[in-house]
Amino acid sequence: MLGDQVKSGTEVIVVAALVVVVVVVVVVVVVVVVVVVVVVVLVVIVVVIVELIVVVVVVVVVVVVVVVVVVIVVVIVVLIVVVVVVVVVVVVVVVVVVVKPKQLLRYIKKKFQATIVSKVMFNAEVVIIMVVVMLTSKSVKVVVASAAAVVASAAAVVVAAAAVVLVVVVVVVVVVVVVVVEYLLLLFVVVVTAAVVVIKTKR
Repeated sequence: MLGDQVKSGTEVIVVAALVVVVVVVVVVVVVVVVVVVVVVVLVVIVVVIVELIVVVVVVVVVVVVVVVVVVIVVVIVVLIVVVVVVVVVVVVVVVVVVVKPKQLLRYIKKKFQATIVSKVMFNAEVVIIMVVVMLTSKSVKVVVASAAAVVASAAAVVVAAAAVVLVVVVVVVVVVVVVVVEYLLLLFVVVVTAAVVVIKTKR
């Protein structure tokens, strides 16, 4: 009888010990899982915040670049307009007051022959002079020739302006692409670092 009681008591102690061990193991596992989940959530939150910051920075940089380019273009256009107005006034005054039509045509011919390289820079002046010649000359041939020169010179000016605009656009696109690539690389590094941290934490 006494032996049965001792045996029964021992079984109870063993069962209780096993229960305690199981409970401790379960608690430890739960704590580890909770810690891992919390760490993963924190890492995800940090990655999302960093991504948002990078996106905001990229947008701000792009906006700043666009604003700067627009300001530069506006300043250049204003300067060009001022220069053109000054040139027009000077040429008109010179033509009306000083130069006669025949001398003017000789001057244009000589200028074209002497400045092959700088024709594009000279086109605006040619347009102005030819317009004045058309308005002041009574000869049909002179008017027709002047009109043809005006059209050709205007086309050359348009082509030159288009080339300048194309260069500006290419520069802006290159700058924007470089900035975006830099921040994408930064984002890639951040994501890879976060992934490594998560993997090490799980291990």
